[in-house]
Amino acid sequence: MSTKKIIMGMLTISILVLSSGCVGGDLTAEQIAEQFEQKQDNIQDYSATIHMATFFEGNEDSTVAIYEMKKPNMMRSEVIESSSSDKIISVSNGSTTWTYNQDENTVMIIESLTNFNESDFDYLNLIQDMMEKNEISLEGEEKIDDRDSYILDINPRENENNPANTSYFPTNVSTRMWLDKETWLPLKYEMYNDGEKLMVVEYRDLKINTGIGDSEFNFTIPEDAKVVRHDDINDMMPEDLALEKAMDVSENEIFVPSYLPEGYEFENANVNNNSAIFGGFEESISLSYRSTDGFIRITENFGEEEPSLPQMGETVTVNGNEARLVSYPDGGSTHLSWNRGKCMVRIMGSVDSDEIVRIAESME
Repeated sequence: MSTKKIIMGMLTISILVLSSGCVGGDLTAEQIAEQFEQKQDNIQDYSATIHMATFFEGNEDSTVAIYEMKKPNMMRSEVIESSSSDKIISVSNGSTTWTYNQDENTVMIIESLTNFNESDFDYLNLIQDMMEKNEISLEGEEKIDDRDSYILDINPRENENNPANTSYFPTNVSTRMWLDKETWLPLKYEMYNDGEKLMVVEYRDLKINTGIGDSEFNFTIPEDAKVVRHDDINDMMPEDLALEKAMDVSENEIFVPSYLPEGYEFENANVNNNSAIFGGFEESISLSYRSTDGFIRITENFGEEEPSLPQMGETVTVNGNEARLVSYPDGGSTHLSWNRGKCMVRIMGSVDSDEIVRIAESME
């Protein structure tokens, strides 16, 4: 699911609560979807300054970005402050997208967005999916940035249609959302894992229907910038490959596990070097494995120098090398990261800590 669909899905949760609890009794999913579309029809453009902070084991990363949106599909986002990443400007006029890394002075241009289709947003299915997978409650009201808001608590419901062991992320993550009464846009949300705060996002200085001009959604390329063009967004997507083909395509040696838990089989491989344009890894390799009820994903990121390990997680060893292990025993996946020279290897999967370390140690 795309980022935009995820955002729309979060909004449908709020519409479900407000419609059933505050706006006139029980409604069908069809009626809720209709109300949601009507509310969104009143918004032609909006802007906000987004403040995001992530937390783990006493460490905090923060980002501040200016965001503008204009219907039907224009967008501008500019990172103005960041404690851990480059300052990126992303602009789309609906047909062309520019992504500019100010620190690296590089621009990626996508000339066509053929995979973007507003009809993909099936509000009814989104609402039904959210009803099935979440327990939702209206907890009160509060002013956020001088705007009246509802406070919603959203807690995942584990069932046969939302099993923990097939998720990339832990299913015990809960969300508290502050929703603007006027627009039903989020003003703030907080995410927690077993009561420990993971993330806070605030939309400050929200402005609605100010008549943002189309010129805001075009980008002038700096004369000395390095430019990479793609005719279509699909050109950026790495192709699913057989392992042998990936080894031929890659410029690096791919590390393959000799041990896998019973029932897991190779699914596909990807080779991607797009991130190098923005000061990222020179090449990323992804290996996917599946069983009937789980997954394992191995990512190998090759750079010009040995990368820094993530700060989060328990310190363990993999064949004598320092590694970081994050485990979610109550659902979700286990994550392991370590370096092999200039390559950072990451494994995530629906297996326990002992198994993921055993997989890692077999990659010799």
